[in-house]
Amino acid sequence: MKKSLIIIIGGLVILGLTGCSFVKSKRDKASPAELEITEDAVYGAYLSAELKKFRLENHGETCLFAVRQLTIENEITMEKVKLNYFGKKADFRTWLTKIGDRLLKKSISLDRLVKKSMISDFLVRNKKSRIIDEDLPTEAKYFIFRTAEELKLQNRKNPRTGEISFWYNFNQKYPLAAKTGVYSFSCSGFNDKMDQALILVSSSQGLIGEGKVVVFVRKKRIWIIKNVANAYSSCGHFA
Repeated sequence: MKKSLIIIIGGLVILGLTGCSFVKSKRDKASPAELEITEDAVYGAYLSAELKKFRLENHGETCLFAVRQLTIENEITMEKVKLNYFGKKADFRTWLTKIGDRLLKKSISLDRLVKKSMISDFLVRNKKSRIIDEDLPTEAKYFIFRTAEELKLQNRKNPRTGEISFWYNFNQKYPLAAKTGVYSFSCSGFNDKMDQALILVSSSQGLIGEGKVVVFVRKKRIWIIKNVANAYSSCGHFA
């Protein structure tokens, strides 16, 4: 009896010491739908921050944000980063790890395993695109810029010049979005507790485009931007 009791207690101690490897994190327990709802809250928080910045810079002027229907695909992002930030030989994983590590070291007190976990989650979740819906929780006025509509505007000619002009067509159809342009979001990389998030945001306005890596923290169910790092910039082509 004593021997059996010792074996049971010993087993419980071992499980207690190694239990972290068997217990799923909040992120791992979340369903795909739950992940997307949380992700939408991150997108909404970013748009709210952009609205606040726009109002300050434009004396409270009204604006509209265009959000691309599909999230940024890993392959597209990689090409932009290679050409505009690190050159043709750049590796997307290396680039993201450098940017992510720099941001996380500066903004959040995390150990190395958690940082790697967040970046790894980002890379896994961005292997394919997802569709962004109409229900982003934000005070900013926005619309989902559907892929089919974008293709139509890309192929329509400017009646004045006879040349194909996406931005002329876009500004004519969406004048309130002319100053804000088009935004694209990556999928989010979450930490284990899902109270920190890492996303890549691409925005383009006219012939100027840029990408930013943004770190969020959640406090009392509200996502707050903790830090931002410029990832790449482009000029002269459709971003």
